Amino acid sequence: MIVERLRWLLKVTFKSLARKKSRTFLLMISLTLASALSTVFLVFPRGARMGLGRELRAYGANLIVSPFSQEAGSAGLSLGLVADSGFLNIKALKKYFKQNPLVKEANFQLLARGYYQSQPVTFLGTEREAFQNASQFWKIEGRSWPEKGEVLAGSQIAKRFGWKIGQQVGFEMGKKKFNLKIVGIAESGSFEESTLLLDREALSSWLGVNDVASQVLLRVEPTSKIDFFEKELKNDFPELKILTLQQVVKREENIVIKVEMLLFLVTIFVMVATSISVANTTSITVVERWREIGLLKSIGGSNAFVTGLFLLEACFLAFFASLAGFFLGWVLTEAFALSVFSLWVPFDWWSMPTSFLASFSIVLVSSIWPLRLIFRVEPALVLKGQ
Repeated sequence: MIVERLRWLLKVTFKSLARKKSRTFLLMISLTLASALSTVFLVFPRGARMGLGRELRAYGANLIVSPFSQEAGSAGLSLGLVADSGFLNIKALKKYFKQNPLVKEANFQLLARGYYQSQPVTFLGTEREAFQNASQFWKIEGRSWPEKGEVLAGSQIAKRFGWKIGQQVGFEMGKKKFNLKIVGIAESGSFEESTLLLDREALSSWLGVNDVASQVLLRVEPTSKIDFFEKELKNDFPELKILTLQQVVKREENIVIKVEMLLFLVTIFVMVATSISVANTTSITVVERWREIGLLKSIGGSNAFVTGLFLLEACFLAFFASLAGFFLGWVLTEAFALSVFSLWVPFDWWSMPTSFLASFSIVLVSSIWPLRLIFRVEPALVLKGQ
């Protein structure tokens, strides 16, 4: 008996939804967008903050030093990091750092812009010893250090161009053309995933420069002396820009907060617009099915039963819109995080209830007022054709 009733309910629901296909489709699209934006609003800030935390741990340093003529920090945000934007004098700085007992490690890095099939790519030249110390927390497939004529590709750039380990890839840098062999793919949780890593001296020779770097990552210990060391370094080298890793992450955190506020406003706007759309659609549907409602009530259907049928149709739409919105929201989150922050947000099923909550809340709240019209339908008048 119960199974038969469920079959009847599903049959009535499908027929009702199929009766107005265009209206059902538009309502489905609206609910899907609202569900997707609610997923992005919840997942993106959390994923971005997790990524910034991974980035801070991956550096293995606590100070970034660069010339004033260029930005220091994450290549995901500093889109203008190119070889000719400013250099550090390695000889003078190495001598200074060697004499200072607070500096435990100095990793001089050189960044350069090259091209692969007319697409810009970033080369990151680094020190072998410093790289090996930092990369012990990375996930590297293949060899962990490139030799002459070789390069280590970040996981994101390798995925973007479809590169595989052992593949020979042709690059351009200025007027020079050269082939490099991909010997490994690195996953660091930081901006290195969007770069091509190799020895700094090899990159310097391609650029035709000697003993220069774009930035240097310093590990200063004890950490309680960082402020003291920063003041000393500024006094001795006023032309340098010095940032602590906390400052870099704080700057990116401020951007995350601004994006979060923008997403909140857009999500609220879309949810309000979707609620109005659902309310109008439900009102029109109730008016159009006036005779059907009167007939159901005349054969014993209560107001609660008839109202339940309309809510079942709405919830049916909300269920499938939530599923579609959840996966669409993840796609949008990944695309946004990669393009703006060069961060990968791990997939997590825990955010699915948020997607369902958004769709079902819109449907149930927006349908309350229109469904009150059902209580005003008089079966006797409907049967008389009035």
